[in-house]
Amino acid sequence: MRPEYIKVGQIVNAHGIRGEVRVQPRDGDPAFLTQFKTFYMDGKPVVPTAKHVHKSLVLMKFPGVDDMNAALDLKEKKLFIRRADA
Repeated sequence: MRPEYIKVGQIVNAHGIRGEVRVQPRDGDPAFLTQFKTFYMDGKPVVPTAKHVHKSLVLMKFPGVDDMNAALDLKEKKLFIRRADA
């Protein structure tokens, strides 16, 4: 049976002081990640309030992550999408 979730990226660092994070896409195309509304992190759905391509990464802003320390707490977390959404 195929897994329900697909890994699409990983948070590699914070970006700036307002809580944005840098996401490294799994398959190299950062624009692909901007197409999705809901991601899954630690098995829970998260909806970014902002996302845009920056060089070879995607910068994302998540609800409740409002400063650099909160963003750094997300470092190395993996982002998934539902297979049905792809």
